[in-house]
Amino acid sequence: MRKLIFTLLMSLLVFGYSQAQVIFDPATHTGELPTGASIVTIDGVKYLKCPLNGWETSFAVPAVTLGANITKFKATAMFKEGTSGFTLSQVLSFIKLVDNSTSGWAEAALIKEASTAEVSNYSSDILIPEATITNVQLAGQNKVDWDGVVGDTLFVGAIIAYDPHLIFDPAMYAEGQFQGSDAMNIVTIEGEKYLKVELAGWNSVFQVSSTILEDDYNMFSAVAKYEVGTSGFALDNINTFVQLAHGDPWATFGKIEATSSATFTEYSADITTQGGDVTAIQVAGQEKTNWTELTGDFLYLGKVTAYKYDNTVLFDPATFTGELTSGMEIVDIEGTKYLKVTSEDSWTHTLAIDDYNTDIYNTVITNIKWAAGTSGLTAEHAQTVVNIQTAGVEGNVAEIKLRPSPTDFTDVDAMITPATTVNTLQFFVQQDEGSWPTVAGAEIYLGKIIASFVELEPVTPPNTTDIVFTELTVDVNGLYDDAYDNSTENLINRVALGSVDGVAAAEGVEVDENSDSYAYWYSVFDLDNFYIYIDVNDNDPVDLGTSESPWNNDGVEVFIDIKDRRYVGWDRIDGQQHQFRFNVGTEGPAHGSDDDAGITALGMPNFFGVNDTTNIQYAIVKGSNGYAIEMAIPWATFFRTSAQDDNKQAVADAATGVFNNKKIAFEVSLLDASAVDVRKSIMNWANNTGEDKAYETTEFWGQVSLKGGPEGILNKIATRSLSVYPNPADNYLNIAMNNLDKVEVYNILGAQVLNTKMNHSNWLDVSSLKTGVYIVKATDAKGKIAIAKFNKK
Repeated sequence: MRKLIFTLLMSLLVFGYSQAQVIFDPATHTGELPTGASIVTIDGVKYLKCPLNGWETSFAVPAVTLGANITKFKATAMFKEGTSGFTLSQVLSFIKLVDNSTSGWAEAALIKEASTAEVSNYSSDILIPEATITNVQLAGQNKVDWDGVVGDTLFVGAIIAYDPHLIFDPAMYAEGQFQGSDAMNIVTIEGEKYLKVELAGWNSVFQVSSTILEDDYNMFSAVAKYEVGTSGFALDNINTFVQLAHGDPWATFGKIEATSSATFTEYSADITTQGGDVTAIQVAGQEKTNWTELTGDFLYLGKVTAYKYDNTVLFDPATFTGELTSGMEIVDIEGTKYLKVTSEDSWTHTLAIDDYNTDIYNTVITNIKWAAGTSGLTAEHAQTVVNIQTAGVEGNVAEIKLRPSPTDFTDVDAMITPATTVNTLQFFVQQDEGSWPTVAGAEIYLGKIIASFVELEPVTPPNTTDIVFTELTVDVNGLYDDAYDNSTENLINRVALGSVDGVAAAEGVEVDENSDSYAYWYSVFDLDNFYIYIDVNDNDPVDLGTSESPWNNDGVEVFIDIKDRRYVGWDRIDGQQHQFRFNVGTEGPAHGSDDDAGITALGMPNFFGVNDTTNIQYAIVKGSNGYAIEMAIPWATFFRTSAQDDNKQAVADAATGVFNNKKIAFEVSLLDASAVDVRKSIMNWANNTGEDKAYETTEFWGQVSLKGGPEGILNKIATRSLSVYPNPADNYLNIAMNNLDKVEVYNILGAQVLNTKMNHSNWLDVSSLKTGVYIVKATDAKGKIAIAKFNKK
């Protein structure tokens, strides 16, 4: 049995780092309190004792702007019956965080849960990302007429906003001694911070900011490496040990026990107790002969993160009973079944599989190997592609692209679109030169495909700007319009590929104005279109001509995701996160219904068809020292997905989806060539990694915000009259909104799961939904929209 010799020398709550931000702490609050309120001590802990006065009980707190990863908040509270006439079971404890920093009283987060006579822990979602919390509202809401009670008392402890995923991040601490211990130090290795611990048996324990493990978080991961010191044991005879714990009283929630590595390795393990409050982490080295703890070695610890993990089999060669097509067979390699595919010189080499709905899953994991076969290719010049598709629908639901191709079995993962039915696998191998043709004779070995749900890590956009509303007419003729005078001037100068004016692509590299290549872009919008004007300096503009690889020629590419999705490692979703290319020497408009009419003018034959009512107007004016490109892209184009057969839904979505302060993921790339099909460089507005990534992932896209639209013209999320209860809900959810007409429900990944005409009823049947967090979009009879979140039990 392990024996813990550990004494708490300080409070286990360490606040102020990215994973936790204190909104209110009775122990340190010096501001005004609500009428009749006071700070009291209960069992050694400070609480705000607050008499309740309906909905009128609130107080100001020092403004706290929430970090991008702060998505939850928690509070401790207890309720004491008074003179309201309601019993404890009839009253919900109500704690609201308010953003009153810019546009009035906005609900940023809300706890509304059953009251208790003992101190209880509560938590809920942050509703407004990166809100600035300025006030706290307290109430007791009775469940008879749902009004606020008068005469009862609510006791409230510390209110803390936090990142539910991040348990520990050494990057949030200064270099040097850690928590007063000579045996622990924050160090920097190759630009990353780690906690270096000189191990002392089971006594190497440190405090972390209190983190409540969400009920559905079932895994945690830690980045670590082990350095042998004076223990006397070899590395391969030592396990790395990382345990999540609560310090007082001692409780544990999950542990990593894995063979140690001399290089940084990401380990993962099950969370054994959901809902636990992690306040400490224990690390150790454990020898594998007698399983004793070690002293004198060193453990380097990086991020420790909790997450949700789920999976299911999408395709398994061992159980596949469908009909194999040409060049395919099931083979056995060392006891494991694989699908062997001999590639064809074709884009249509596919295999039909059983219908599978991706549901909430957002990732696929599989195992792939490549062999040259009779193709004559080397691995370095072969790109292996396996796409997951829906028959009859353009675009891919998931894309796996490997270059160089792996000559040994390799585990790979890729993003997959949730809530989509898939039934087709597509295979091809490309040669990485010229127009990247498909090649026959290469061999692809594919293992089991697992669909999985992995909690996504959002990314702060590397560049941002505002797009302002215009009432002026914009003539799309390639000439600068007066409307653009109100636009910010945005420079495209971050080198992503090749070199510009002698400056080679590298992380963080930017160029100034020069004679080789750079550009400024300007943008405005109205209710119909998103207008972009790009002024390009280019000392040798070259027309596209008859090129078959337009991406290697002069022009610009625009990337837009109307849902502003930007996650670590997130692959770009074909047909949803759109890419448009405009080459010098082409003319607009570009459009298409079921054919390619006009689309070739964009040089993008794989761009999905948009209805003729949403033509993309554009014009290019070329001069001796550069060119200008102007475009008007209809809003419906951005809302359109490749899964839609016509334009109706996109037009409807655009009618309600364009409003003030809407944020959109956005990137502009500048392509520069010295001759037809001879590309010299690519530069970006946002991505500054030094690599050409915009077409592959949204992770490095920037962000634009719509501003200045007149009230009453733009559709807006304006009504504050929406509330939903009970929350969490079991089978039915009450939508409390005046003149309610229609309700749509979306999961956290943006997929619509319910769409109901309410017909004078306010009760919505949610029994078919799985456990999780959902977004309610309610529309009243006048077309006004309100948004709320709820939890499904």
